[in-house]
Amino acid sequence: MKYYIGQVAKLTDLSAAGLRLYEREGVLEASREDSSGYRYYERLDITALLRARTYQKYGFQLRKAGMLLNTSDMDYLCDSYSELCRTLEQEILYKQKLLEHLQRVEYLVKSLPKKLGKIETSVRPAMYRLDFMHGNQFILEDSQYAVFRQWFSHAPFTFPSQCNSWSSLLNGEEETSFAVALFDEDVKALGLQPLVETAAFYPPCYCLHTVIRTDETMSCCIQTLKPLLDHVLTNEIQVVGDPVSEVIVSLNKKANYTRYRQVWLPIQK
Repeated sequence: MKYYIGQVAKLTDLSAAGLRLYEREGVLEASREDSSGYRYYERLDITALLRARTYQKYGFQLRKAGMLLNTSDMDYLCDSYSELCRTLEQEILYKQKLLEHLQRVEYLVKSLPKKLGKIETSVRPAMYRLDFMHGNQFILEDSQYAVFRQWFSHAPFTFPSQCNSWSSLLNGEEETSFAVALFDEDVKALGLQPLVETAAFYPPCYCLHTVIRTDETMSCCIQTLKPLLDHVLTNEIQVVGDPVSEVIVSLNKKANYTRYRQVWLPIQK
């Protein structure tokens, strides 16, 4: 049976131009009627088109689909399947990790009303930090830009992190470093160990934990961390490190740019 190009276009929801593209890649082979010159396809062309679409849905490019349809090399076919299976497995693992990350952030955002300002104890997860600013001073050398771009490319797993000098806070002074950071759990899951070789490692430790809110009207760290400082002094808690934070969410960039951060302050257990 003959299927004219217009019929096949309606059957498959592909345009005539799209069908010609499949022809160029060897999936379809149009014939012409001697009398009218109209292009038409045979039944096997329709099944070949369906097979090509199947390959495309797997993730093969159209050119590769055409090659697979026209090969007689079973080893080549099997190797192509195996290679794509490995690629899909990696993509699934990444998507699963992305889902877990998003669910974690969703939980943190939903918890903000009850966590904001509350001080409790917890274990800070291990993380790596790549400092790029101390105070208002940009500290990266030109040679470090490429590394920073790599960190930047791994968002959303990379996040903004702030570290404050506790001794400076006790003296009523502000000494702050800003970094991009990665949790060690994500580094291991994503195979990013080479990326963090030159970053500072912060091992897990027992901490005071709180969530704070900052905006353009109250960006001073002495002000935002004062409740934590007062809690330590009132309860005579021994601090053994500097407070490190993770930005959970940012809002109203065009207005007062509100940020919510969770802060970990290492203490003696």
